[in-house]
Amino acid sequence: MKEFKSLVGEVELEYKKKSNKKIKILQSSDTIEYLRSIWPSDISIRECFLVLFLNRCNNIISHYIVSMGGINGTVIDVRMIAKAGIDCLASGVILSHNHPSGNINPSNNDIELTKKISEGLKLLDMQVLDHIIISDDEYYSFIDNGNI
Repeated sequence: MKEFKSLVGEVELEYKKKSNKKIKILQSSDTIEYLRSIWPSDISIRECFLVLFLNRCNNIISHYIVSMGGINGTVIDVRMIAKAGIDCLASGVILSHNHPSGNINPSNNDIELTKKISEGLKLLDMQVLDHIIISDDEYYSFIDNGNI
């Protein structure tokens, strides 16, 4: 009999809790306050897509930088978001990305991507609660503007 164990990869799931402190998200301003505290320093230089994962009480469980891109965009893989959400057993998700140009209005691609991620995560019982576009000094919330 062949030994297959050494021929294929092994999946390990690991989530490391760092603190017992709870950060609750009640509105978009709470989200912005947290995002500004963790956002990479090059917010006006290159695009970054970051996701917050929340439990049923809207407490932040973790955050995940999905991708770091260039000046005009970044690549998003919905499967990576889903995997990270499953790893920490998230119920809710807040999507966020920056526009280095400072224009906080969502593009058609931003709107379509939000729909695509929402539909994909719905199958896993994870709800997209908001999508925030952030710049140096402003932000746009999809939920505040009726886009979710």
